[in-house]
Amino acid sequence: MPIDNFWLVWVAGRGGPKRIHLTLEEAKTEARRLREEVTGREVYVLAIVHREIGRKILTLGPRRTRSSCVVEPKAAAC
Repeated sequence: MPIDNFWLVWVAGRGGPKRIHLTLEEAKTEARRLREEVTGREVYVLAIVHREIGRKILTLGPRRTRSSCVVEPKAAAC
């Protein structure tokens, strides 16, 4: 079941957010912690404003390759 509301914390100039926060207060606390840890960089709390529902993920069996196929030799012409 998808989460309707969550927040992300992003440090400018660094990699993407690492986890989701289920409350705004939790996200703000994490932003303050990161701001103290990573001096000189701005920290942003990002809110979700839109979501596109993805399609169902299919689980496929093992992929067949050419080497896994058995090829019978042709019969000799009469």
